[in-house]
Amino acid sequence: MAKLSFLDKLEMMARGQARLAALSRTIPELSGLVIGDSLQAKPGRVVISARLNGAPVIAKFVDGPGGADEVKRMEAALARRLPRMQSGPFRVPRPVHFAPDEGLAVIERVPGRRLQDLLAEADESARRVLLSRAAGWLGAYAAGSEKEVTFGVRFWAKNRAEAAATGRDAATRAVTGAIADRLAEQVPVLSDRIIRQALIHGDFTPLNMLMDETAVWGVDLSLVTHWPVVRDVATMLVFTSTAHPVPRPLWGVDPVALDALLSTGLLDEHPPGLLRFWTGVKLSMDLLSLSNSARRRGAALDMAEHWLADRSDFREGP
Repeated sequence: MAKLSFLDKLEMMARGQARLAALSRTIPELSGLVIGDSLQAKPGRVVISARLNGAPVIAKFVDGPGGADEVKRMEAALARRLPRMQSGPFRVPRPVHFAPDEGLAVIERVPGRRLQDLLAEADESARRVLLSRAAGWLGAYAAGSEKEVTFGVRFWAKNRAEAAATGRDAATRAVTGAIADRLAEQVPVLSDRIIRQALIHGDFTPLNMLMDETAVWGVDLSLVTHWPVVRDVATMLVFTSTAHPVPRPLWGVDPVALDALLSTGLLDEHPPGLLRFWTGVKLSMDLLSLSNSARRRGAALDMAEHWLADRSDFREGP
């Protein structure tokens, strides 16, 4: 995915603000919208702050062929969880208005700070508490949607082997190929094992979690199909382990993050080795992603080297 220049971003933001202003004059639910700053612009989407009847909101435009469907998924994801997560310690934003044909979603702008910023300032003890709270949110979000399935280990081993061949350069192809080989070795270990799927976040990273002293909010919710719960755990584990310099005694992961994410029982009764396997899947995805920065790719490469160097039996860990 091509990156936008600074001037391209400014132009996208200005167009988004003008478009939102025009829609606020024609959509009754948005009458009186006061438009603020543009917060984000990247290919296919613009995020704008605003106020509606004095309350802070976020307006998000999603363009392109799949824009309308993504807005519909956002609406469905929030509608499913809002009755159980509009108050208490684990919450989702309140929906304001969805206009799929316009690629527009308007939701409550929640309080709190991004988990990414909180982690950057936290010592080991505070990091453990923050990530445990994030894990608690995921457990609450998935609750009631779980089902047991047989893990498709052969599918994922083959998927990563095929993806490795698409790497942008020889070094990337070599590392992702080695990851795929290691995953293939685990087929006998994880074949026919029962795991839990649920309606999970789908992009469970510190960028999509906000917190204050009383509550945790998950944002950017649009996944409405069942996926393994371990996918979200591995996503957070890889992100936190590569975003902040940490010791790597356990197959490349941050041991504090690992302990915190497992402390709420998210993966209880899952087969040993499943999280380590899915961590390899996620590392492969990050290394092959064309949208990741050079710094993020470098951090993922460092973690992958540790993950590959640890030859201990997958059955000895989570």
